[in-house]
Amino acid sequence: MYLAVLNFLKAKDTFHSIARRSSVVLDNDSRSFIGQLAMCYKLEHIVGSMPLDIHEAIRKHVLLLLSDSDCAIRHSEDIDELEFNQDCRICHAVLNMQSDENIDFLTECIKKYPNNKFFLETRGGLYNFTKKFEFALRDFNRIEEISKDDVENKHNKAVTLKLMGRHKQAADAYTKFLLVASADHRQVPEAYYSLGVCSMADGNTDSIAQHYEQGLNAEEKQIPFFLPYESTRKGMLELMLRTMGGLSMSKEKPVVKLADPFRKELIVNHRRGIRDFIKLRSNKEHTHFNVITKPSKIQSVPLSFVGLKPIYLNEIDPTLDHVLDGFVLELTLITAPYDNNMSISFVAEDSNLNVQRVSLYNCRKHILAIGAKISVINPYLRIANDRKPMIRVDDPNSVIVSPHQIVDICHFCGKGQSKYSCSKCRRSKYCSKECQVLDWKEYSHKFICTP
Repeated sequence: MYLAVLNFLKAKDTFHSIARRSSVVLDNDSRSFIGQLAMCYKLEHIVGSMPLDIHEAIRKHVLLLLSDSDCAIRHSEDIDELEFNQDCRICHAVLNMQSDENIDFLTECIKKYPNNKFFLETRGGLYNFTKKFEFALRDFNRIEEISKDDVENKHNKAVTLKLMGRHKQAADAYTKFLLVASADHRQVPEAYYSLGVCSMADGNTDSIAQHYEQGLNAEEKQIPFFLPYESTRKGMLELMLRTMGGLSMSKEKPVVKLADPFRKELIVNHRRGIRDFIKLRSNKEHTHFNVITKPSKIQSVPLSFVGLKPIYLNEIDPTLDHVLDGFVLELTLITAPYDNNMSISFVAEDSNLNVQRVSLYNCRKHILAIGAKISVINPYLRIANDRKPMIRVDDPNSVIVSPHQIVDICHFCGKGQSKYSCSKCRRSKYCSKECQVLDWKEYSHKFICTP
């Protein structure tokens, strides 16, 4: 993980240098950039999240370099040129992951480089996504022929077998993966939960609780980047264990945070602010002006991402108006953001469940929703006009939106995959009727409950 992040940050720094030029040149900087970005994707592609505008600029740049590289290898069999061409193709494949043509592109890559595991693995993943499981299994079996002990491939093959409904084979494959995977591998908890699901499918209820406990223990060994751990299969096991009477309430998500008076104050005030703004905007007789108080400090994205350190809300002095240069703050939105014509405001929590209000200035509308995960680089602890602290962001490029989010987050407790909705506003989701009632009583849902 560390090496993946390091190569990604180096690639971004190199690209910033390249972007200042007026034309694309296949020089040492371009080769370094491609090598660094490709290495990041080969090690752990999920760390390569970036703002959409930078993503698009890099995607176009990689496409031009790939075109130049394809021309170069037509006239040369140089090993370095062939390796660079493969790296260009790796970058292009990841940057165009959502493209319908990506499977065709990867098939072309595999024809040129039949032993490249990355191309086979990526195409196999896309085949699974499009429910072409037999084709996916064929790709993962091919990787097994190339590299029998490939850890990632063992997991990918297990997932495919489970999707195909071959639960016994899938359980065997997950077991083989767990034998060779490191304790902090991000898929280890999911492997245990999947073993539990396979046991459910085969009617072997005796081992469900065991696999659930193993998954919980594995979560404790995950690095902070992957926490809190969200899993659909974990939820399935919890539901089954509750039905069987085998799930201790102590094992469920802690709700101590919900009693935090500061959390309640921020959420209620945020919702009251939404109600008041809607009322003000709908009053045609009232003329309002946008007045933005110039901050005492300037917050901006750094020239280099190398050396950034994580920071948490409880480590930030809430009495001091200051920019935390050289730090990155990871947050999850726990309220729906609203645009008050000056900034986008919301309440967010960090991985330690501490909370703070956040305002993003100069930011595009509708890029965030409740449950989104963001990283704020060089966060600014601003003492606002009400003399209370908040996190302020003036440079939108200092906010990186993660592709991972809590889907259908409960508007009260924060659990994902919530199946209930408020019958009136239909926007607020809840994991249980109890949470819906408590949201009305404790967090004043009435302030935002409009059809």
